[in-house]
Amino acid sequence: MDKMTELLRILLITGEKSHDEIRQIATKTNTQKELALQCDVIKAPVDVSAFIQPKHVISLCSGFSKGDYNFILLPGFTTWDTHEIAEQIAIPVFKGTRFSGDLFDLLANIRDIELPTKKAADYLLRNRSQQKIDKHIELLTKIYSTKGQLKTGPRVLTFTSPSGEIILTGGKFPPLLIAEIVDCPKYSEEEILEKTRYFINSGAQVIDLGMIFGQSHPDLIRRVVPLIKKNHDVLISVDSIKIEEIIAGIESGADLILSIDGENINEFLQYTQRVHVNRNLGLVLIPLEGSSHKAITNPEKKAEFLISLAKRLKSNGFTNIMYDALLKSPISPGMMDSLYAYQVLNKKLQTESEFHYPTFIGLHNVFELVDADTSGMITLLSLIAQELDCAGVFTTEFSPKTLGSIRETKRSIDLAYLSKISKSPPTNMGLDGFTVKSKRKSLSRTEAASQEVDLSTNTIPEGILQNLIERDYEFIHDSTGYFKFYVDHSTRLIEALFIPFDSTKERLGLKGKLLLKGKTAESIYQAINKLELVKEVSHAFYVGKELSKAEYSLSINAAYFEDTDLD
Repeated sequence: MDKMTELLRILLITGEKSHDEIRQIATKTNTQKELALQCDVIKAPVDVSAFIQPKHVISLCSGFSKGDYNFILLPGFTTWDTHEIAEQIAIPVFKGTRFSGDLFDLLANIRDIELPTKKAADYLLRNRSQQKIDKHIELLTKIYSTKGQLKTGPRVLTFTSPSGEIILTGGKFPPLLIAEIVDCPKYSEEEILEKTRYFINSGAQVIDLGMIFGQSHPDLIRRVVPLIKKNHDVLISVDSIKIEEIIAGIESGADLILSIDGENINEFLQYTQRVHVNRNLGLVLIPLEGSSHKAITNPEKKAEFLISLAKRLKSNGFTNIMYDALLKSPISPGMMDSLYAYQVLNKKLQTESEFHYPTFIGLHNVFELVDADTSGMITLLSLIAQELDCAGVFTTEFSPKTLGSIRETKRSIDLAYLSKISKSPPTNMGLDGFTVKSKRKSLSRTEAASQEVDLSTNTIPEGILQNLIERDYEFIHDSTGYFKFYVDHSTRLIEALFIPFDSTKERLGLKGKLLLKGKTAESIYQAINKLELVKEVSHAFYVGKELSKAEYSLSINAAYFEDTDLD
């Protein structure tokens, strides 16, 4: 422990159910001397922490004086402003996290957070993590603007958005998130704009126009690049090895070209000698050679080949360069060999400081070709990308199983970068890559019951309960109308389409179907309740089940079908 770090004494107040778990977290915190914290735990006379009231805190703390603790933390689920009791307690009182699984993260970062009195601290913990990233990038930007390129490590690349914002990557900056519109020529301009909007909202910084192998669509590129830039402040890349599509991308204002290889580099350089091309154009180099664009597989030869391409480009004034060693799918042809190629390349670049441009990696080559949940794979691949000093992380959202993968990649890039600048493993940082699982532990029932009905084994006490439960279940159709439920993953909204009967149309002044949209199940069922669209209990249960299922499907990026279990 740093001798200059003051020991903070913190009192944690909790309820009966979570007391043991909070005490374990306090013990873990106290044993980590580098945190310089001493946490004590006391139990309020309530089962559930959310039920803690001001009177409980005042009573529990009545014997404490100002110097006993630096502050008191209450559970984040408490519903009142802790400032209400400021004059009655000598020690400041703040709100902690809602869930015990987030409490250690808060305590580990407690000195960097302005603790709240109204809102749970876990919201601030996430904001604090993002603020740390933003401040670090701001500091790096100031250093780069005054000192220029660093003497060691990958070179910094510079791009300019349509609005004029300078975007830096490479070096010690975080990588750009590049999201591909796969088979772009198959979509209408309206569909391309819709996908662009969705990708940007998911965190993409570069929209990649993926061309179709064996076809050529330069005219589409010339239309679409200006169209996107007119509607969105975003960088654009063109993904093609065909020179006519590359030229179309350059002439229409694309910011990056994917991909320059051993064959098209000749025509590319010939073109740049005839026509003025901005030397800040981003160029991603790939290890393909010959007219058939054959892949180079030997890691050493691949590294030498990529660097030879960079030397030719640099001699012609191009310096916004990235190396793509081509990540491959697991098992066949094999991911580990391709990762080794990145290592060989990075090692070679350390001896070629003049051409030490950053790397580029395509995560989709793995997760699109593995039938498993994407979130864990993307988090691990993003961490690997950070270790490889990648300046470009390329991803897609093509097949249904990859729904939400751009958002997952953005979150994972932030986690990896925060881990790097914090010089710490990617855990307990306020950011995470969880989609389905979490670090939180479910509460266990502590209340005793006088009777138990176990429907999983059909164990039902004889008598009134058995007679009622074993009745045939009858779904009674509502007199108001009926619902159809959907989810829109592009807008992240739940949709409840109500088909009203004539009496309801007349009562509400409706001419036809009514569409209710919302981000949460609660927002929609509150509207349903206020409009009195459900009157039968069985119908209410059904609506509640489907709304909850729809909300959950959005949260985990899963397909939703009414009357069907989630996959």
